[in-house]
Amino acid sequence: MGNGISPGEHVGDSVRRLAHDRLQPAVEALKLSPGADLDEVVYDVRKRCRRVRALLRLVRADVGDDVYRRDNRALRDGARVLSPVRDAAVLVEEHDGAVKDGAIFPTPFRASLVRHHDELRDDLLAGDSLTEVRESLATVLARIEAWPLSAVDWQVLGTGVKRVYAKGRRAMAAAYDDPSTERFHYWRKRVKYLHHQLALLEELWPEVMCASAETAQALTATLGDTHDLAVLREALVATVDDVDAGLLEFIDSRRQLLRARARPIGQRLYAEKPSDFVARLGCYWEAAATPATIA
Repeated sequence: MGNGISPGEHVGDSVRRLAHDRLQPAVEALKLSPGADLDEVVYDVRKRCRRVRALLRLVRADVGDDVYRRDNRALRDGARVLSPVRDAAVLVEEHDGAVKDGAIFPTPFRASLVRHHDELRDDLLAGDSLTEVRESLATVLARIEAWPLSAVDWQVLGTGVKRVYAKGRRAMAAAYDDPSTERFHYWRKRVKYLHHQLALLEELWPEVMCASAETAQALTATLGDTHDLAVLREALVATVDDVDAGLLEFIDSRRQLLRARARPIGQRLYAEKPSDFVARLGCYWEAAATPATIA
């Protein structure tokens, strides 16, 4: 059994296995064994929640809207509780990366970012949030075997991929038509789901599907960097009086460059109409499901 969905395996079994394999470690990690790095745990749990949500989107047409919305909401809300700690850690990393590239920040600014991160970590460790998130994810984990998956075929999977692909394609057009931090961030989230779905389907044609998944991953990283810079800029303006105009120009120019770099990657990833994209993957599915025989 591989790490994705294969026409050679009962698809319902694959989906349950993949969902369980992704979510079980998240539940275990939230028990925070002695010496555990909270930042690493938060990063891993959020990533695992996102992967299961991408999987749910893939089979939404089969499990039904009620089950999809119930468990997608539980996974989303659990990850959201952990997000502030991760976001605060990313700001410190983004600050340090900008410094390496030549940015000069006011000396107290980094200390304020680290302090904010430490406060959020302490609050998370001191409260009941980790326990509540773990219990919520454990509830979803227990429900996986009861997901009403029937004869999942390419029509179901194709519908899930098409929905995610189409939303991402529209989000890209909207982001460049009327650029804003919110529009680019929304697009980034759609690309993340597509990346995870392409990875789940890599066994259809590994060479091609892996390359597409890597393209989506690269686009996610580029869009993530431009979003993190936008958040860093907001924190800088909110924390420091009379921010140097040159520093703001430095940040803004980097954001514009990253958006420019993202465009051709997105154009390649979303080159096809959604129906054509899904039809092509459907051909891969059919080919992968065809047994090799000697005439």
